[in-house]
Amino acid sequence: MKKQFYREFWGSLSPDEFSHPEDLERLPLLSRSEYSRNYMNSEPHPEGLLISHSSGSSGRDLVWRYRTKEEQRLIALLFAYGVPSALTIAIALRYGQHGMEMQIPTRGLVIPGSSWTKNGRDQCVELLRTGHNIGGNVIFPTSLSGQADDVTRLAESVMEFGISEDLKIADVYVAGDLRAADWTAIHEAFPRAAVTQKYSLSEVFGGAQRGSPSQPYRLDPFVIGEVVGPDGRSVGQGEAGELVLTELFPFVQHQPLIRYRTGDVVVRESEDGSENLLFSNVSRVRGGG
Repeated sequence: MKKQFYREFWGSLSPDEFSHPEDLERLPLLSRSEYSRNYMNSEPHPEGLLISHSSGSSGRDLVWRYRTKEEQRLIALLFAYGVPSALTIAIALRYGQHGMEMQIPTRGLVIPGSSWTKNGRDQCVELLRTGHNIGGNVIFPTSLSGQADDVTRLAESVMEFGISEDLKIADVYVAGDLRAADWTAIHEAFPRAAVTQKYSLSEVFGGAQRGSPSQPYRLDPFVIGEVVGPDGRSVGQGEAGELVLTELFPFVQHQPLIRYRTGDVVVRESEDGSENLLFSNVSRVRGGG
């Protein structure tokens, strides 16, 4: 099924035919269900799953997990803007459902943690307070990442211990929805930290990010995104549409470009001089066709 699907849509196309954003409209636009049926969930062809990234909330051992983690590690290094070369420590809170953690820009040591239990939170707090002895040098964590619920749980524990002012955390990366109270709690617990909210795209590795609730999301540099209307054409500034992604399908001839709807309704914001797409007011439509 997958090979037939590939030949039907992309057998005669070459990636070098597409060099400008407007060229993307020449590609077939798949619905979310078409993409999922032919590229995400085809068990007889596990190589198709290798292009996909998911929250994995089912807890199943998914075949693409190893490659996804390798991609995360490499891209986190490639886009580690301003990350110091000195040894650093980051705490990556594991998602409670399946034990994976979000990779963050760092050249240092990433230590997995958990905030789902009191014991897990206490261990994280202890690491934040005392640091980690590496080669006779005590290194304190400077970065923290995790799902919104996990980070806010740890923030509450930090406040209970009254150690906020002593912490060295400079960056907090949060995935998922953050309420206004969550932003406040995180800033109070980690007063020296820049907080970045990550918008995860379940179909591919990567996503978008913003630094405050008043800012729009900016797609990561390696994610190709558009906001399109029902006709498949890009909408203008301030208009609502559906978020569309384009990616390479690896391990087949020519590695064709795949352009498909995500089912997420967003508003396209003005450009800021970069090529990264800006959007806001996300409304996720589950199972979009």
